Amino acid sequence: DLFLVHDRPIARPVDDSVVRVMDGEPVVLRAARGYAPLSLSVEMELPALVAVGGHLKNSVAVARGGEIVLSQHVGDLDSARSRQVHRRTIEALTALYDLRPVEVVCDLHPDYASTQAAEASGLPRHAVQHHQAHLLAVMAEHRLRPPILGVAWDGTGYGPDETVWGGEFLRLTDRGYERTAHLRTFSLPGGEAAVREPRRAALGMLYEVYGDGLWEHDDLAPVGACSAEERRIFSALLRGAGPAFPATSR
Repeated sequence: DLFLVHDRPIARPVDDSVVRVMDGEPVVLRAARGYAPLSLSVEMELPALVAVGGHLKNSVAVARGGEIVLSQHVGDLDSARSRQVHRRTIEALTALYDLRPVEVVCDLHPDYASTQAAEASGLPRHAVQHHQAHLLAVMAEHRLRPPILGVAWDGTGYGPDETVWGGEFLRLTDRGYERTAHLRTFSLPGGEAAVREPRRAALGMLYEVYGDGLWEHDDLAPVGACSAEERRIFSALLRGAGPAFPATSR
């Protein structure tokens, strides 16, 4: 009979949190409503910092003294709207904690929207390799002290050698990290298209094993799924005639 509606603006958009019980214990997959802002104490003295997060599944953080505060889940930064929410989340966190950052921390990848936001801030910028950040987060959560050998088998992340990292063994110390080993490098034919189309990544791995003889193995699903025209295109990409970035992930 009736509709109750309103046009009140949302000051701080916060998604629902996502929690799953694993092995009898609750594991937070997305920290948002009811969990954030989340304060984490660390055994070191930090300057006033703001960390702008990655491009996908983004959240941000601020730090001061021995405390780090994580924001709610912001999400992927693919749209203008999500980038606006990202900017407002940073503004809200710094205002809420009366923080005047002296430095901004971001991902090493130059094309992430969050990295570009860090550059636009005008603050001194400190870039962190994607998988080093993952391992440092685990160390902070479990209060582990360096030196640590960390293994990150994660999605793609920009490496300082300008290749795509993802299957990494990193030795972390007080002074930084050393890449001690990684999964065997293979090509991603078509670049980022391989992230959205997994058979491209599979063909890149198989090419490392069989070389140009790859196309003789029609019994392999990624090969059998390719038309004659696709075989011609992928073969050219794998030989270096187009974008086929070396990677240790996907």
